[in-house]
Order: sequence, then C-alpha cells, then structure tokens
Amino acid sequence: MWYSLRTILIPPSWEMAWQARSDPHATFFAGGSYLVAERSPQVETLIDLNQLLDRTIDASYEKVHIGAGATLQDFVEVIPQVQPKCRLIAAAKDSCPSKNIRQQRTFGGEVARARPDSEVLVFLHAVNADLTIVTDHEKTVSVRHWDGEGIIKDITYYPRQLGGIELERYAVIPSAPALLIVGGVRRDDRFEFAVGGRVEGISVYFSPVDQWDGQKAAMLAEEASPQLSSDHLGSKDYKRALLTVALQRVGAAL
Repeated sequence: MWYSLRTILIPPSWEMAWQARSDPHATFFAGGSYLVAERSPQVETLIDLNQLLDRTIDASYEKVHIGAGATLQDFVEVIPQVQPKCRLIAAAKDSCPSKNIRQQRTFGGEVARARPDSEVLVFLHAVNADLTIVTDHEKTVSVRHWDGEGIIKDITYYPRQLGGIELERYAVIPSAPALLIVGGVRRDDRFEFAVGGRVEGISVYFSPVDQWDGQKAAMLAEEASPQLSSDHLGSKDYKRALLTVALQRVGAAL
C-alpha cells in the first residue's frame, strides 16, 4: 500500500471527510493496523480522521459511550474501573496479545472492517450497541442493522438494560483468530446470542429464558449451521457440536 500512496487528506469536518470518500482509491485512516496488514496497492489516498475522532470512553453501570477513535487498549485500561467483570477485557487481550497493536486498533475500525471473527464486533452485536454514523447527515443505528455506509463517530450500549453479559471464544491457541465466538445477554425475559468466528457473518439468535435448555441450544446451533463450513480446523458437524456447547455455557452463565 505505502508505495502506492500519493496523498494524505486531513479533512476539517465530518462532511468533508465523507465527501472525500467518493474517490474509489481513497480509504479512511485512524489506527491503521488493518491498512498495514493488507498493503492494498489500490489505495492512493488516505483520509486521516484522527483529528475528528473522539478517543474517550465514558463508562458507568447506566451507559458506556466509546468514541470511535478509542482503542482496545483504552478499553482494557478504563472499563475495569467501573465494570471489572466485563467479558470483552479478556477476549481483547487474547485476540490481540500485543499491547502496541491494541493501542492502534480502534473500535471504529473493528466495526467498520466487519470481520466475523472480531471479538469486539460480536460483543457489540450481543449488547445491540448503537452507532452514531455520519454521511451527509448524522444518524443513530443499531450495529445489527447498520448497512456499512458512513463514518462511525461513536458507539454506545446500556449495561443497566441487561441482566447479564457473557462472551466465549474458541481458538487453537488464545492468540490465534477465533474459530468460534459466542456473545450473549439476558434482556428482560429472553436471551440474545451473537455468533461469530470463522463463519459467513455474525448472526443473532433469540430464546425465551423459560424455554432455555440443552435442546434449545442444539436447535439454535442447527439454525446457525448454514454459516459454518468444513476446513482444516474441523468438520461442519464438529463446529455445530462446539457451537451447541458454547451456547449452553453462555446461557448457563447468564
């Protein structure tokens, strides 16, 4: 990528940043870890958002507000002060063991990349976080319903509305990309599960609390099976069985 770069734009406003993205050879830049890894020769212009992005995290039991420029390391350092049992803390450390990389990997970037094996994105789907998005206007949309268009300005979720939050990840070794990630919350009288990992895309499933048991977990795993595929990490049947166990564990913890 770097040899193909010709221009770095530093837009003074969100509106100008969005207008600049009309260039098919331009891409947004904040933390930059994914750009370095990909080195796409198609990228000729970087649109530097750093001066626009909020990098703060305001957290309480009522509300967690994360500026899109906040990094995984910011989250690891700030959240334990108010939510020491937050399940994303350990997952962030396992999935990104390098503190230096966690200091570059932003929440906005994690959501924008839309990787199904992103622990951050599975967690945000589980809690059904709100995204503030900027295009030619500003709007708020659920992460579950965002179509990928626009610049992510900030992310918000509300722990008080949830009876519990849980996250399970399965990988060959802790630092390897996750084969399977299951996030879950209890919201009033139902469980909501987000399933990610080496799958086609993150999916969300629901179950009434009073109907939850091992059989229901197996039914949800079967429903999710079209997203699974056989590869060197295991057959489709193995992954479906693993997903059943993961759902059972998350449901039991909730």
